[in-house]
Amino acid sequence: METVLENSINYIRQNYPEVIISEENSNIIFEGRFVFNARNNTFEINEAPLLKIEFNKKYPIIPPVCYDLNENISYDHVNYDKSLCLSTDIDIAQKLCNSQCISDYINELLIPFFLSYRYWEKYGHDLFGDYSHGRKVVYESVRAYLHNLDLSDSECYKLLLWASKTIKFHRLFSRNERNESLRKFLPYIKLLRKLGIPLLRKQLKYK
Repeated sequence: METVLENSINYIRQNYPEVIISEENSNIIFEGRFVFNARNNTFEINEAPLLKIEFNKKYPIIPPVCYDLNENISYDHVNYDKSLCLSTDIDIAQKLCNSQCISDYINELLIPFFLSYRYWEKYGHDLFGDYSHGRKVVYESVRAYLHNLDLSDSECYKLLLWASKTIKFHRLFSRNERNESLRKFLPYIKLLRKLGIPLLRKQLKYK
C-alpha cells in the first residue's frame, strides 16, 4: 500500500507534468506550472499559475502552504508572507482530516480559490461567500463547522477554551448552568477535538 507521500508525488507527476519535485527539510516542494480547468455551474476557469506548494511530510496534520510565484494575484485572500489564504484553519482541517493524497488539497481548496478569485475579478464578490478577519472569522468558522449559526460569539469562545483544554468546564459555567451546558455543548466538544488541540489553541491567539 502506498503512503500518503507516495500517493501525492505520483498524483502530481501524473496530473501536473510541468511541476518539479524536490525536498527541503521536512517538506516536499512542488514547484512549477499547475494547469486547472474547472467549472462552478456556468462559471468556468482555465488557469495555468506558476505555484510553489510546500507539502509537509506530516500531511494532513500539517496542511500544505501555497505561493503564487509570479505574484500576479491581487486579492485580499493573500497572506502577508505571500502565501495564498485558501480558507480558515478549521475549514482546511475539516476538508483534509481524512486525506490520503494532495489531490484533496488541490481539488477542495486550491482550485476553488482560483474559481473564487476569477469570479471576484469579474463580478466584484466571492463565488463561495467570504469570511471576516481576526477573532470574528474564528467564530464564523466554528459555527460553520458545527452547523449551528445560532451560537453566540461568547458561546464559541467558551467552546474553544473548553475543547482546547485551556480552561476546565467547571470554571467556564456557573453551578446553575452546568447541567444544561453539558447537555447542550458536549457533542460540540467531541467534534472540535477531532480537529486537534494545537489547532484549537491557535484559534484563541487571533485578535
